[in-house]
Amino acid sequence: AQKTNAFQQNNNILIGDKAQLPAVEAGCPFALLQDAGMPTAYLKQVVRQKAKDLKFSVNEAIHGDIGYALDAIGNKAFIEKQADGHALQQTTSSVQEIKDKPERLIAIANTYLSLSSENRKDAIVLLGSNKDRKVVNGLIRESLQPELENNSSKEIDTAILQCTGLTSVEKTHVFNYQPGDVIRFNKAYRSLGIKRFEYLTVLSTDQENQALVLDREGKKLLFKLKGMANRKGAAIEAFRKEDRSLMAGDVIRWTQNRKNYGIYNTDTAKVLKVKGTIATIKLKNNKEIALDVNEPINSHWDYAWSSTVYAAQGKKAKHVIAQLEGDNPNLTNYRSFYVTISRAVNSLQVFVDDYKKAKKTIKEHTGEKSNASIFLEAYEQKQAVD
Repeated sequence: AQKTNAFQQNNNILIGDKAQLPAVEAGCPFALLQDAGMPTAYLKQVVRQKAKDLKFSVNEAIHGDIGYALDAIGNKAFIEKQADGHALQQTTSSVQEIKDKPERLIAIANTYLSLSSENRKDAIVLLGSNKDRKVVNGLIRESLQPELENNSSKEIDTAILQCTGLTSVEKTHVFNYQPGDVIRFNKAYRSLGIKRFEYLTVLSTDQENQALVLDREGKKLLFKLKGMANRKGAAIEAFRKEDRSLMAGDVIRWTQNRKNYGIYNTDTAKVLKVKGTIATIKLKNNKEIALDVNEPINSHWDYAWSSTVYAAQGKKAKHVIAQLEGDNPNLTNYRSFYVTISRAVNSLQVFVDDYKKAKKTIKEHTGEKSNASIFLEAYEQKQAVD
């Protein structure tokens, strides 16, 4: 029995979809494990989508038929009919073409704002880039301010910390850092007097020593990056500051975990009141906490009205509003399209710059990530032929 329990405790069950967007770090381990023969169970029935056009669209995308998948969204042919021929369920999805980007982002914001306050609670706006997300969040927040609770209360002007997304290797090179960056230490460095989870600001970089010059309580501290890729890649995290204001009624999304507070990455929360630098926030589990938003550890959040497609993986919503750009294959490709349409349960409003170009871009760009095993396999095949 002890051996059986030990075996069970060492089992790992991985859940995911290798057709969605790959990890930020190098490689695609989940797909490689499956390709290497890892026992895998497949869930083949699409159950999330309730509207027939969306269910058909997701099924077609799974099978690689991008043309049919995009054409199906909002298609009248997918209206369910009663026995007498009358419509039973009218599709509410659509695809709209707006070539001018500022106009398109305004239309996306207005579509969200046109929803009732109740429907907004189960709606997400999906954008490819953080730049577009910031614009749409600003448009929505500005329009919602009259509706925000206790709108007469004073705003807190503060800053959030946005992760730079550096890989383990990129963290070893000083040219990936700039003055003003904030470094969080995930482990203590006793020789330098640095505590675990301490936040220090970059003053400058030392190219000769491949080191960061950090500000620690008004004193300069030299932190060398040498050996980070091999030994301490996860020991530090780099962030950039962005100005934000916070007021009662704001809806925010956490961007880091703080399990002791019940805060989890991508969960949303609502600001109940602000006073000085203290914000009282209602978490997803209805627990209320008070945080000093000027403390770096409390700066891992952003407005929650819109999200990047990448951050929305694992989420679902009754109403999804999204942008697809045919001119941007880095952000619009098969994987991002698949993630976008599969988030929606009841309705999906898609805004494109050019419908034909977007369809062509999704067909031609898979969004697949290169990894060393692919090049190694190609090299071995070439060696065998030679």
